[in-house]
Amino acid sequence: MVCGDSAYISRDNCQIIAELGGTPRLYPKKDTSLKSFGRKAYQDMLLSFIEDPQRWLEEYHQRYIAESTFSALKRRCLEPLRREIGSRRKQEVLARIIIYNLVRLSYAKWTKSLKTPLDNHKPKAK
Repeated sequence: MVCGDSAYISRDNCQIIAELGGTPRLYPKKDTSLKSFGRKAYQDMLLSFIEDPQRWLEEYHQRYIAESTFSALKRRCLEPLRREIGSRRKQEVLARIIIYNLVRLSYAKWTKSLKTPLDNHKPKAK
């Protein structure tokens, strides 16, 4: 599922997403037409919007979950990535995401009395 606002809607974008195995969910503009001009994925996306708008919008609004997470990561990690080698940059991003998830888990544990498998973990005696 690839979601985007109306700035990204185009027949070419929909076709590229479909060719790569994704399902396009690009919000239509008010003057959008059903003419596909040879890009079937564009027309399929609009027809699925017409057939079941509630389900389509539920899928489309999944983008806000990802955007809020990216926004939170940017607010938490103000400095840019330090590593220059691609594999190390990926490792640094993964570390930031793990820290973000641990902070969220800790917050949920203390505010909502969430039980986790970590509660039953006892350190080994040396």
